[in-house]
Amino acid sequence: MREKIKISMSKVKNQHYIPQSYLRGFGIQKKKEWYVYSRINNENIFLINVKNICAERYLYDLPELGEEKEQLIEKFYAKHVDGSFAEILEFAKEEENTVLPEELRAKIISSCVSLVFRTPKFLNNDADQIKLYSDIPGEGIDEKRKRKIIALQNHFQKSIELIKLKYNDGIAINRVAKDM
Repeated sequence: MREKIKISMSKVKNQHYIPQSYLRGFGIQKKKEWYVYSRINNENIFLINVKNICAERYLYDLPELGEEKEQLIEKFYAKHVDGSFAEILEFAKEEENTVLPEELRAKIISSCVSLVFRTPKFLNNDADQIKLYSDIPGEGIDEKRKRKIIALQNHFQKSIELIKLKYNDGIAINRVAKDM
């Protein structure tokens, strides 16, 4: 009889609210690393690795769901959204692309909507405005933690609603002339 060996994948600590694949589309590559220009609090402009910008430690984690599911949201974004940005940006760069395939249209809408709802500012603001309900699982969870759980639940509900609302809206690609 074979023993089942549990292979545990390492946790994603630095969770990006602006995906690295999106940032690379506006960055520069140095060897194998990608960098973007940044400016914080009107200070000097500097280059920063895309690994170290637009991210927070364990932003979407829900440890209350248990070890196997606590990074459910991070894994969802990695699998269903973040990979689309490279494809979208590549399509947008090609000037001969004049017709948007339906599948890519869906990816553009869901990717753009994700950028609205996945930021810490949105999640924290939403968490602050949510009334706490007594039916949240987990005794002993502090109030701030409860608000975050509810905000993350609402996050997906609002995302789906906005995707449906925006699905038939127009999409245009504007390019800057290269000789400017």
